[in-house]
Amino acid sequence: PELSFQTLAGGATLEPKRTSAGAARRLALVARQFPDAPRRLGARTWSRAEVARDDLLDAYAVLSTALRVARGPGHYRELGDGRRDAYGLRQRIVI
Repeated sequence: PELSFQTLAGGATLEPKRTSAGAARRLALVARQFPDAPRRLGARTWSRAEVARDDLLDAYAVLSTALRVARGPGHYRELGDGRRDAYGLRQRIVI
């Protein structure tokens, strides 16, 4: 999720997510992509015992990456050196 947030922030490094500044910045970045997110997050559909607010923000950030990947090449970046794991899968991170 942190690399997804960094991508949403244009490559800028963000404050730690558990600080008020970090949480506010992440919410602002998510709201730019998903305008209804602040309302949905404020609805508290889930209890804090089930899921923390920063986990929900992380889910939105990762969703933004998934949507870029769905749009196809040129909309996302891949990090990695091309090595493969024991199953032959490329070891990479997509952002």
